[in-house]
This record gives sequence, C-alpha cells and structure tokens, in this order.
Amino acid sequence: MSAVNIPSNTESIDTSAFKNCLNIKDINIPDSTVQIGNQAFYNCSNLENLTEVVIPSDVKLIAPRVFANSKIRSVILNVGLEVVLNEAFYECKNLNEIVIPDTVKYIGKRSFYKSSVKRVVIGKNVSLIDESAFYDCKELKKLIFRGTNKNDKLY
Repeated sequence: MSAVNIPSNTESIDTSAFKNCLNIKDINIPDSTVQIGNQAFYNCSNLENLTEVVIPSDVKLIAPRVFANSKIRSVILNVGLEVVLNEAFYECKNLNEIVIPDTVKYIGKRSFYKSSVKRVVIGKNVSLIDESAFYDCKELKKLIFRGTNKNDKLY
C-alpha cells in the first residue's frame, strides 16, 4: 500500500492506525476528521514524497507522536487546532517549516524534538511552550512569535 485515502466521512483515525507502515508514501486526511490518535502515523518513514499534510480545522488536538519519526516535509495546521501534545513531530527529519495557528494554546514537551524544522511561526495565543519543545532542532534559523504575554511560559 503506497497511498492511504481515508474515506471522506471518517471522523477518527485511531491510535497506531498506520504505525510502522513503511510503504505509505501519500495520505489524505479528510475534512470530516476531528480526532487523530496517538502514533497514528508513527514511523511512516516513506512519507518523504509527501509535500504536505493538511490537518483539518475540526481537529482540536494533535495527539502524542502522531507523525513522530516520519519524513513529512510540510504540515498545515489549520485554525481551530488548540493543542499540540508531546512528541507530535518528534524526529521529523524532513520537516522544513511549521506555522502554529493563533488558536493553539499549548505546545507539548519535545513536540519538535530533533526535527529538521528551519522556520517556526508561533501563534499569538500560545501561552505555554513546554520543555524541550524545539530541543536539538539544529537547523532552526528563524523563530517568530506573533504575540507575547507577560504570563506566557517558555521552558
């Protein structure tokens, strides 16, 4: 299986649904999706051909390790997303840029740990960036904060 076309009426992608599916090169997450479970696409190491993954606007939370250790190049996080949990994009070696929408309030521990992200834009309502969120991102050149608040916490 090289392409995953999730049916258009799918609301949930369960935990580990495609974990370790090494042959997947392309995925399509329908707009009807409201939940993506832990490690749903963990270690899908051939996603490098995928130019972008679009997270539907009804998804409120990106679970732990959803795309960890995959080779995705681009992720579009739509307005509506509120939380990026721990290690969601852990060791994504081909990820170039991430724009975190203004609706996100929390970025979890090690969310982008050891990823190759070069540019990050953080929305104005992020109030907590947890420990090691961007640790060991050796290629990170530009980090843009759209808003700041005296009560924001960066670890």
